[in-house]
Amino acid sequence: GVNIQTTFGQEISRPDLDRQLEYVFSVVRRYPEQKHSLMFYGGEPLLNLDDIEEVIRRTKPTEYNFQYLIYTNGTLLDKASEFFLENLSYIFVSIDGIERIHDAQRGEGTYKKIMSNIQNLPSVFKGEKMARITVTNIVPLYESVMNLLDKFEHIYWSVENTTELYPDEDEYQARYLEDQRRLIEFWVSELEKGKLWNIVPFQGPAWVLLTGEKIEHPWCGFGTVSNIVDLDGTAYLCDELIDNPEFTWPNSKYIGWKPPYDHPDCRRCPVKFICGGRCAVAMIFHPPERRKRDCLKVVKMIKEIEKRLPRIESALKKHNIPVDSLATDVVINHCEVMP
Repeated sequence: GVNIQTTFGQEISRPDLDRQLEYVFSVVRRYPEQKHSLMFYGGEPLLNLDDIEEVIRRTKPTEYNFQYLIYTNGTLLDKASEFFLENLSYIFVSIDGIERIHDAQRGEGTYKKIMSNIQNLPSVFKGEKMARITVTNIVPLYESVMNLLDKFEHIYWSVENTTELYPDEDEYQARYLEDQRRLIEFWVSELEKGKLWNIVPFQGPAWVLLTGEKIEHPWCGFGTVSNIVDLDGTAYLCDELIDNPEFTWPNSKYIGWKPPYDHPDCRRCPVKFICGGRCAVAMIFHPPERRKRDCLKVVKMIKEIEKRLPRIESALKKHNIPVDSLATDVVINHCEVMP
């Protein structure tokens, strides 16, 4: 996957676009048989719709197999052209799950605006909508996910990448773990009724536990398949590490990094080959106390899923749901999976 970075509110100049596309083609030429995902994000990429359309026009007619994705705050989706929407496979929307909290963090009225945009997408859009929640100590996980379930095809979340502990850290952790447990129980009991909700952080681990796959790299593609192309054509391993020369392709020492073998926290972890090393930025930069708490969230999640594995397995059999429907292309290749 190649992600094309656009800067907030700034037109990409032609030479910038040329350099970005030059990099894109240098990558895809090496893998001509594969499907390549171009993800647009920023700032807010829809402020640069002309440039995005230009990228599609210059990549689509080639012999390579491209699909297009966008990561957006959702407020400008009503301005997106039909040409853009009909070429789009996935729309990822940053949303905090609950109107009151979303608006407090991102501006009065934005939640309603996003929901209206999502519900009124023109029928030329044949792709799927993905909700991504950033969980902080004021974002209630259970309530946020339940509120979005029927409005998006997939939901996932990340815990906020902060190095600090919250003032109410212990209460937050207890709330999070209880919300997570309730959500897993809901997800499994719905599966037993024949309904598979695409709650990504549960699907990935369940799929691994059922198939015996071994995850050796972070799920997000850090250091393996994820190329983040900045305006000047420089590519990075992660969008949070733009401008950090230690994390550029093809020179970073973190290319091919395998936390389950290479990180001391991961090496002793019982779920390392299901988790793959969580968030690389957190594992490399966060202080031990922050890491310990956030890793515990993931360990508990995987253990709760493991505990219910017999129920999951018999529900899939009973309702003829293939195991691989837990791990579709978008789940495995375009979501962080591990919160």
